[in-house]
Parts: sequence; structure tokens; C-alpha cells
Amino acid sequence: MLIVIVGNSCSGKTTLRQELAKLGYVTIEASDYFRKAKKFWTTQSNLPLNIWGMELLLKEKGALLDNAIITGIRTNEEVEYLKNHFELIVIALLTSEEKSYERAIIRSREQIGSFKEFLDNVIRVDEEIGLRDLISNADKYIQNNENNLLEFVSRSIKIIEPYIVNISKITENSLGHSRVGENGINSSTA
Repeated sequence: MLIVIVGNSCSGKTTLRQELAKLGYVTIEASDYFRKAKKFWTTQSNLPLNIWGMELLLKEKGALLDNAIITGIRTNEEVEYLKNHFELIVIALLTSEEKSYERAIIRSREQIGSFKEFLDNVIRVDEEIGLRDLISNADKYIQNNENNLLEFVSRSIKIIEPYIVNISKITENSLGHSRVGENGINSSTA
């Protein structure tokens, strides 16, 4: 199962992905592949840039995506592309607009401006790419990402665990016992 984590700007997607990776989950940032694809993509390409990036992601990560958590997906088109290749669930992170604004200021990603300017920009961008629809149509939600990090990660794991295997917790497979080696590959110990 592929878990796609979506949310508005500064909703905690990257923080959650990083914390889950520390705990042994396979995590991938899709926007890394969009940046890679941009180096080779031209306006004459037969695919939009985001789908070109998805093709690159699939080529490089392939089967790894069957048991992974992915962030950086921002459009319904990207989700539909992934659905053609994997069983997946979309989980949306929800946080208040005020908290997102506070985080944006702390991260100093860009010229933030006033709260109203920030909110207008987020709404405009989200509507342009369809992120609001993606969030509203998510399969599951992690509400109120405004508490402490440990609580946020714990709540997230409770939602994620029924759908995905934490590779650091693999203890056996159909051939007998297995463990994850230093290189992340399962090796039989039966």
C-alpha cells in the first residue's frame, strides 16, 4: 500500500515524513523527482512536468512504493497517476490557517507578508492546482496538527499502521523469519 500524505503549505507534511523515516518507515518526497525531471523536461515533452516527475519516481523507486509514505503530491492528476500503478490511500493533514502562517514565518520560505496576503496566496495556489479538492476527497484525515511533535507523530502512526509495514518491525515473512539488514534489504534467517 502506498500512503500519500497531502496538506496545505506548512501543515506538517515534511516534518511527519522526516519523523516517520527516523522510525523506520520508507518515505519519499515526490517534489525531489519533480525538480530532477525539470532538468530534462521541455515544453515539447508529451507529458506535463509533474507526470514526467512521476514517471521518474516510478522508474527509480518502483516496487519500493508498494510499502511507502510519499509527500509532495499536490494534484489529483498525480494521485490518479499513482492509482494506475499502486493501491493507495490519501491522508490529509489539517491545521489552522493561523498555525500555517506562524510556521511559514518561522521557516522564512519566501516573502510572507501579512496574514491576509499569506492566506490569499495559499488559497489562490491551492485552487490553481486543485489541492483543496484533493484534501477534501482524502480517505483519512489527521486533525489539528498543532500540538507537540510526539503527539502528532503518535496520532499519525495510529492512522497509518493499518495500511503499511514499518520496515524496522519486520519479523517474519511467508518463507520464515526475516530481518532488515543494514542495507534495508530483507534477508531470510529461517
